[in-house]
Amino acid sequence: MNQFTANGDFNDLPALPEGKRVIPDLAASEWIGGPGNTFCRQEFLLPSRPCTAILCIVSDPHSYAIRDWQILPSKYPYDNQLLGGSFVKYRVFLNGSLVAVGPFRSLEDGIPLLMEYEVADSLKSGRNAIAVQSRGEARGFALALEITDEEGGCQIIRSSREWRQRDANTIYRPVCWERPGLDQFAKGGPSPGEYPEHIDGVVYPQGWKEAEFDASDWSVACGFGLAVDECEICRTPTYSLTRCEPVAVSELGPGNYLVDFGRPVFGGVELFGPVGGGAIELRLAEELQPNGHARFQLRTENCFQELWTFAPDSEPLSHFGTRMFRYAEVQGWRGEFTSERMRVIALGMPFDGNRSEFHCSDPRLEKVWSLCKNTVAFTTTDIFTDCLTRERLAYEADTYVTMLTQFATEGSLETARRTLAYLVGHPTWPCEWWQCFIPNFREYLLQSGDFDFVDQHYAFLRDQTSFHQLMGDGLISDFPKEGIVDWPVEERDGFEFGEGNAVGNAFAYWGLEGLSELAGYLGRDAEAVTFAGQAAELQEGFNSRLFDEDTGLYVDSLGSRHSSFHANMFALRFGLVPEDRRAR
Repeated sequence: MNQFTANGDFNDLPALPEGKRVIPDLAASEWIGGPGNTFCRQEFLLPSRPCTAILCIVSDPHSYAIRDWQILPSKYPYDNQLLGGSFVKYRVFLNGSLVAVGPFRSLEDGIPLLMEYEVADSLKSGRNAIAVQSRGEARGFALALEITDEEGGCQIIRSSREWRQRDANTIYRPVCWERPGLDQFAKGGPSPGEYPEHIDGVVYPQGWKEAEFDASDWSVACGFGLAVDECEICRTPTYSLTRCEPVAVSELGPGNYLVDFGRPVFGGVELFGPVGGGAIELRLAEELQPNGHARFQLRTENCFQELWTFAPDSEPLSHFGTRMFRYAEVQGWRGEFTSERMRVIALGMPFDGNRSEFHCSDPRLEKVWSLCKNTVAFTTTDIFTDCLTRERLAYEADTYVTMLTQFATEGSLETARRTLAYLVGHPTWPCEWWQCFIPNFREYLLQSGDFDFVDQHYAFLRDQTSFHQLMGDGLISDFPKEGIVDWPVEERDGFEFGEGNAVGNAFAYWGLEGLSELAGYLGRDAEAVTFAGQAAELQEGFNSRLFDEDTGLYVDSLGSRHSSFHANMFALRFGLVPEDRRAR
């Protein structure tokens, strides 16, 4: 049984839930593209429009950077916190139409994630073209496109060294103010897993995504072996691609225009360049400066500022990576600029906004509802994250809030399940966030009835996240992880850390009650009784050892005389306070 040792070290985390297997059709495909920016393409003939067409694709798994972020002690076995490499690793086009963007993060690091897309609507009888824009870390990608016709005939298009490939590093070039490394720098970085994209449209191969393109001067694709790796099979719906048009365009000065998309978007800009070509500067922002210009150096210490150069009569250029923004500002534009010149291709998880609505007599509360609903609708990717601009991490506490919001406003379960599975292998540093695992799984079970998934992780919840092994004399004196209480530090109301941390113990009580409930649901009746008893013991210890009779408030820790807002608020929130003390 995995347990904490006396010094708080962890043993190995449990196996992740999704099975891995080799996909026969994909196993005959080759890894191509390799590291860096590449364009890869192949053409093929179809005798008629297909009945079905399923694209299976894998790519290099995501890598992570900044080991021991927040100066985590090395005794913890997890340090993969911030995305390195590239957040998006492929964009797939059929006959010029964007059909797939991915992949998601793997649940188990280093394992390729296989994703499937239905793409029949983008195919036609006759000559077709499949084009892949890849940003690989080692091998690039491998794919198989299985096409069936009305008579049951099947044709499979596979990635191979018969494809044509073009180096695109000179097109999406990391130059100008970028510096090596993934940490933020003086001007700010373009988000984890992203790079500045100063696109050179002069050397961009016009029409490369369409059929009948002449790629005779392209090189033969570099091969990196057959795709015989074991893959994780993604059980979650793929990204929904939404084209967002501007709601307003205003002129700020000669050649200087501001575009407002009316809402936050997560994706990339697609821009038709000025007639006659030329260089423009593109700035993106979540908000405006007082002078009406885009605040492209964000409060999150990110910077969205790039140089795009267009050839005369160029096809539109577009981001490969993703940014979170509402406003786009263009500088150096020659000629007339209209809203038709720019749009955004936003990506996110499918969200059915018609599944809920809310009305009341107070318009302020209606705005709160809209804020919550739109946050989930516009900012949910492969997993729930705290922020798509600054960190792109899943945090256990942020997941609790976002998951409940998803359940209330739309009701889908897939992203919640995947996020919880991901967090098991990628937990974060705060003690209280670790203690949110049990409430997260409890809420997921109540919403989903997914007993098998919760039962699969029950031992992990019991042995690694409840801290019940560390309780003595009615309290947990020392926790094996650093407490957060609140963030940033100045929001802690002067909380005094020490033995018997009141906030940590309040979370522990919440977890023990939830663990008892989960044990009961899973038929572990004896454990349900045990954990209910430990919760009652902790409640008694909390009220006898942390309560200040003189002030009628709870102190922050054993030996402290300070009573912070947090020590008392969490005690109330989690039901530790007896009825006769609640008014005080």
